[in-house]
Amino acid sequence: QGYSPVLDLNLRWEQGRLIWHDPATGRPIASLAEERARADAERGTRILAEERARHEATRARTEQERARSEHEARILAEERARTEEARARHEAARARREQEARVLAEERARQLEAELRRLRGE
Repeated sequence: QGYSPVLDLNLRWEQGRLIWHDPATGRPIASLAEERARADAERGTRILAEERARHEATRARTEQERARSEHEARILAEERARTEEARARHEAARARREQEARVLAEERARQLEAELRRLRGE
């Protein structure tokens, strides 16, 4: 181990390699290959994070679209139900009117038959 005043670094021979150390912290200073490997790992981590973010954004959009579709389907079903209820009420009212008209027509027919019998002297 030694100190280089020109480089202001501690130099150590470790496992067959010359390793530079920061004299203030005693920590090794990464070699160019180690820095490249670290940068590659960071880039890979960043790419994975970006892919995850894109995937999450796509999933969120898909979920929003599904929720919107379900909401629209609920609205359409409610509108169909209201339309069906209105149609049923309309049909019930029409049936009541027809029944009332039949009753009135039958009553009028009975009155006319009675009048006719009276006129014939029966």
